[in-house]
Amino acid sequence: MSELESELKICGHYFLVRFIDNLMADVNSHAWGRIHIGKQIIELELNCSDSKKEETIVHETLHAIDNSLGIGLDEGQICSLANALFQLGLGEKLMSKIDIPNL
Repeated sequence: MSELESELKICGHYFLVRFIDNLMADVNSHAWGRIHIGKQIIELELNCSDSKKEETIVHETLHAIDNSLGIGLDEGQICSLANALFQLGLGEKLMSKIDIPNL
C-alpha cells in the first residue's frame, strides 16, 4: 500500500481505501468518491474538506453494505442514508479507522 492507501473492513471484507488527487468519474466529470465492488476498492477525492471525506466514505460504505446484503438500494436512497448517518457522526468514526497520518 502507498502512503495514501489504507484498509477498511466492511461486512467482514477488507476494502482498500485510496485517496486520489482530482478523482474523475469519467473523462468529463469529477467525483467525490467511487467504489469498485468486485475489486474491493474505495477511492476518495484527496483535496476536499474533512467533512466531505467523511460524508463520502459513509456513502461508499453504504454501497458496499448494500451489495453485501443484497438490499437493492437505489442511488437516492444511498444518498439519503449517507447524509443521515454522516450527521450522526458515522463518517468521523469510519475515517478514524483509516490510518493515514496528516490526511
